[in-house]
Amino acid sequence: MRGHVWKYPFARVSDRMTVAMPRGSTALAFDNQREVPTLWVLAPDTAEWVERTFVLYGTGHETNGRRLEYIGTALFADGDLVLHCFEESP
Repeated sequence: MRGHVWKYPFARVSDRMTVAMPRGSTALAFDNQREVPTLWVLAPDTAEWVERTFVLYGTGHETNGRRLEYIGTALFADGDLVLHCFEESP
């Protein structure tokens, strides 16, 4: 796919973010960048944009039956905090 790699950092106090990105973007990775939960996507060159929602859950946290697609897991605070990133289906 032709496009660009974009990054979307989560707000430090937020466990959820809704972002606009080109339709057909593919999640590449979720990781810790300087203690900021960050999502990277491959965004195609397209004029059509959509909103997508991503959520973070710590290990052992309840997902409340939401429809989720797993993206990745990252360690924070020297491994004391483990966050799992999912895309929430509408």
